[in-house]
Amino acid sequence: MGAESQEEASDSARQQPDEERITRRAAIGRIGKIGVGVVAAAAIAGGGYYAYTTTQAPQAPTGGSIKMFSYSPLYAPDGYVSYLKSTFKIDLTSQLGSAATLGDQIVSGGGSGWDTAIFWGAFGKPIINANPAVLQPYDLSAVPKWTSANLDPLFSNPQSVIGDVMGPQLQRDMWWPGKIGQSFAAMPPMYGVDSVAQNAQHIDHLLNSWGDLMDRQWKGRIAIQDIPTVALNNFALYLVKSNQMTAPSQIDNLQKPEIDTVTNYLTPNIAAGQVKAFWADYGTSVNLITSGEVWAADIWNAAVFSARAAGTPTYYLVTKEGVDLWVGGEGVSAKVPSSKLPLVNEYLNSRLGGTWAYQAGLEAYQTPAWPSDEVKAAFPVEFYNWNFLGQATYQPIDSIVPGQPAYIANALFQPTQYKWSSASGTPSSNGNLKDRGSIKNIESNIGTLETWEDNASYYISSWTTVKQA
Repeated sequence: MGAESQEEASDSARQQPDEERITRRAAIGRIGKIGVGVVAAAAIAGGGYYAYTTTQAPQAPTGGSIKMFSYSPLYAPDGYVSYLKSTFKIDLTSQLGSAATLGDQIVSGGGSGWDTAIFWGAFGKPIINANPAVLQPYDLSAVPKWTSANLDPLFSNPQSVIGDVMGPQLQRDMWWPGKIGQSFAAMPPMYGVDSVAQNAQHIDHLLNSWGDLMDRQWKGRIAIQDIPTVALNNFALYLVKSNQMTAPSQIDNLQKPEIDTVTNYLTPNIAAGQVKAFWADYGTSVNLITSGEVWAADIWNAAVFSARAAGTPTYYLVTKEGVDLWVGGEGVSAKVPSSKLPLVNEYLNSRLGGTWAYQAGLEAYQTPAWPSDEVKAAFPVEFYNWNFLGQATYQPIDSIVPGQPAYIANALFQPTQYKWSSASGTPSSNGNLKDRGSIKNIESNIGTLETWEDNASYYISSWTTVKQA
């Protein structure tokens, strides 16, 4: 398809080392060996990692090594690696692949060189259905912590959260074909949603719509991620909710006439100079916000905290039309022998435990088993209530970030820098609230799912037209 030849990365992206250029756009072209797809969300920059003890008694260690293949070091933070070593005598090592070509690497490698691989639902269909197989199914009994009592309803009953179209699609991206609810293809260790961020230094009120990115008062101060199958779907949400477009049967898998409708809306806005940049990698998105070049953008959750760490007050928003769900899944190589499966299963089950959930929580992400008693025990009470339940910090924001008006101070709050209390306490009436509120609130606003696109090539060609405006 030649997506990379059609669209060049920005100068700032080209100046970064390859290992720092976390790009999803390039996947649309590079995945050609196994079909047409798009990388779903989330590569996370840096951040500190902290171990927190749980109250659950460890199982008897079995011992051994596991090699994981993924796109980000976030999945093997020091605290979690140490926990596996001390509790199960498991040596977890990780190999990082290209975020842009992850699915291609997994399939073309035939499952060699790794025991487990973490990938997004957007790569799910070609990986799960590869012939010859690169994955092997593993039964629900292999991960006993996967129970309805432990899980977020998004995973125990996805239709009840995201409806009868996206719900079954999410299941198909997780479970083995014909074995939904019985055998995993890729159990998700982590998930999140993407939406819009804004620089609080330049916009003095919270935006709430994808359409706000096309408001002329922000002309030349907007960035959009250079991923057609994500960007076009987000603006389709806006057009549907504002009665400018008939609702598609599947808004995260648009048909050609529907893609044309979104293209016809965006093209004159782009021609008018509304968009400053189309960003193609994580670092560029952060730099655009922190430099002040861009005041609002559709970027990833972790980029907001990177911007705050750089001293730029930044908010992450709930768009009233809906936010964009991504889910990462962990599959087991078809080449793992049966003799090693008990060790692998022990490791996979730990992904639903408290130590791993705490590590992910520090980077503002969550695991499917966040409602479980074990996860609750692994978090300081105040942190758990803030991160998952939407409660305010015990300390008022003016003492956490002194010397700033509340609007700026809240946009500078960093969970890794705050001293969370392990005791029950009273949320301050002026405490910090997590952007977008509780997990329940965020999930109730899911509008699209990053999954396999049937018309990705048409998305690409239409996106080229938009950019050329």
